[in-house]
Amino acid sequence: MQKPFFSVIIPTLDEEKYLPSLLRDLQKQTFHEYEIIIVDGKSKDRTQEIVRVFTQEHPQTMLLISKKRNVGMQRNFGAKYAKGSMLIFLDADTRIPRYFLEGVHYHLMRRMVDAWATEPQADTNDAKDKLSLRLYNSINDVALLVKKPFIVGACIGCKKSVFMALHGFDETLAIGEDWDFIHRLLVAPYSFTIFSDPHFVFSFRRFRKEGMFHMINHNFISMLRAVLNEKITEPVASYPMLGGSYFMTPKKKSPFALSMKNFAMIFAKMSKQQKKRVQTILNQLKTYFPE
Repeated sequence: MQKPFFSVIIPTLDEEKYLPSLLRDLQKQTFHEYEIIIVDGKSKDRTQEIVRVFTQEHPQTMLLISKKRNVGMQRNFGAKYAKGSMLIFLDADTRIPRYFLEGVHYHLMRRMVDAWATEPQADTNDAKDKLSLRLYNSINDVALLVKKPFIVGACIGCKKSVFMALHGFDETLAIGEDWDFIHRLLVAPYSFTIFSDPHFVFSFRRFRKEGMFHMINHNFISMLRAVLNEKITEPVASYPMLGGSYFMTPKKKSPFALSMKNFAMIFAKMSKQQKKRVQTILNQLKTYFPE
């Protein structure tokens, strides 16, 4: 096999339910100059077995075992073994269309950039999920004003040379290692862009498990802390790396009230137009959560 253009790196932990779908997506790609690197955090389910079976038919696939269950560490570990000049980090529950790699390659051949992302699509037709992505984009408008975009870590691409120069993801962060990486990249400065197409499919499984407003509130605060240059290194009980098996257990039915104090802190950072847009989306979301 010739040297791959893309190295697709996927951190995993108990992802026997979701990983096979992503592997099938990669298998169907119309662009073939790529390798797959799975970095597993010592899964207790059939994740490693699934990868080993897949590797027998697809030798461009590599399985690595991480000493620690840490998404940043697992991504960095995979990057060290990557042979491709362009790294792509995908979460195990992400889905991509068959033309994804070809589409990204087309963009890069037209205008090469140091790092990139693509716009996400919801994994269902549920109106709440679609509205949540609209809300995310609205909040991201604020972050872009201060040159700190909040890129979804489920799909990030970067030149390997640039990734290594930046020493990869910060493994000390409990959350936001993806945002932190992009911020450091822009400060360096390296070039970055967001492709409007091809899309990737973003999984809302954590939102469905934890509750929509719980996750919205949690991510609002995390985003604000990042904008204010505050790195979150302490353990975050509401956002641990629990692996795919966590999302297969019954949802805990506990009510959650959106923190108005925390929301007000973020709201104050927005323009009148942005406030109006966010308020409209929140009002639409409220219709799905009766008192």
